[in-house]
Order: sequence, then structure tokens, then C-alpha cells
Amino acid sequence: MSTTFDMDWGSIREPGSGGNVDFMKLVNGPNVMRIVGKPSLIEVHWEKAADGSTKKIICPGAGCPICKAGHAPNSRYQVKVIDRGEKEEIKIKVLEQGPTVFNAIKTFAMEPEYGDPTKYDIKIKKDGAGRETKYNVVASPKKVNLTDEERQAIEDSKSLEEINKPKTIEEIQTMGLEILMGSMADLGDLGGSDIDPENLSDDDWNNLWFLKLKTRLVNYQPCFYNTMNIMLKNIFYLYIILKKFNEG
Repeated sequence: MSTTFDMDWGSIREPGSGGNVDFMKLVNGPNVMRIVGKPSLIEVHWEKAADGSTKKIICPGAGCPICKAGHAPNSRYQVKVIDRGEKEEIKIKVLEQGPTVFNAIKTFAMEPEYGDPTKYDIKIKKDGAGRETKYNVVASPKKVNLTDEERQAIEDSKSLEEINKPKTIEEIQTMGLEILMGSMADLGDLGGSDIDPENLSDDDWNNLWFLKLKTRLVNYQPCFYNTMNIMLKNIFYLYIILKKFNEG
């Protein structure tokens, strides 16, 4: 499934159906906000990096190396909001949640007496933490127009499409993600140039740099990862033994 922007509220799926930006962090208790745009469906990978950190990666869709490595993305909904809890200035933030909260908002959006949720404030009451978290969404019955200052702040804010611009395949491959790192990656740059895999011969195994290419290919064949990894190690060790034998 790909990232989808500027959706209609009726397109929110039911639960179980599948620059610096401030995100709206919901705290325990009431969180009041005004929705100021259309929702978007974002496909997100959360992956552990070699340095121990966890990185958020917007799935680029076709050709995504993380998907090819066997990690499916998580679906998250986003919408821009004004945080009513910010009293000193107008803050445009991004509310990112799963289908539970957004379906609750959808309920009001689809009701004729409420309609477009950009016309009234929404209060999301959070209770608990982790898997025990519960949300209660309430719409304000009072419709209040946005101020000129609020409209200007919305106009000046980044679009969700800008905020969620995915990295290129090449950029993702160089992020140091554990899922994309073969056990032989520490061999470093062994020399050689890129070649067409379809035009390789058995003689190519005589070149150590070809092992690096094969290691890269492992990332795109997760079902055969363990078998290929063992095979690569054995070929590498055999190469070293034969090299020493020839030198002796």
C-alpha cells in the first residue's frame, strides 16, 4: 500500500482493515485541537540502526529495500492541527495516529450535524500508556471560524507531502539499518566496479570484490538470506586458502 495524501474523511479504513516539524504529542487527559486540513495515509518503517537508534523511514513504495528485506511498513494517519494547548503562539502540528483515533474523528465528519472537522475543535482524551492506552474523541458542538492569524499560520506551514517526502532507494541503503546490513559488510570497499548480474560467469568468483556485490544482493533475497550468507562465507574462506596456497 502506498502513501496517500488529501484523502476524503470517508476513506478512513476501519480498524483492522489494514524542515523541523512539531508532532502533536497526546498526553494523558484532554488534548484540544483544531483540524486544519485533510488526512493522509502514511506508510512508515521503524527500523533499528547500527548505532542502536531507531529510525523512522517513509516507505518509498515500489523498490523499497526494507520491504524487500521482509519488513512490511506500518500504516499511520496524519492530519495538520492547531494545538489549542499552546497559549503563547499559534502552533501548527501534525497529529499522527492509527485508525482508532481517526475513525472516531471520521464518525463526526460523516455526521450531518457536525460535518467538516475543520469547522470545530476536537478534544481527544488519552488514558493509560502503551498497549493499555485508551482514547475518547469528542467534537465541540460550537463552530468557530479561524482567525486571520490562524489562517496565515496554516498557509505558512509545510504540507504533509513535503513533511513526508520519502528518501531515495540509495539514501535508505546508506542509512546503516540493521535489516539491510549483511554480516560481511565489514569487508568494506574491496574495489571493482558495478556490473550487470545477468552477464556474470563462474570466473567472476575469482575476484574478491564480487563477494561484496553478492552480499548486497542478499539484502534483496530475504527468503534465502541464511543459506546465501553461509555460502558466501565458505567461498570467501576458500578463496583465502587458495590464494595462500598459490602464493606458497
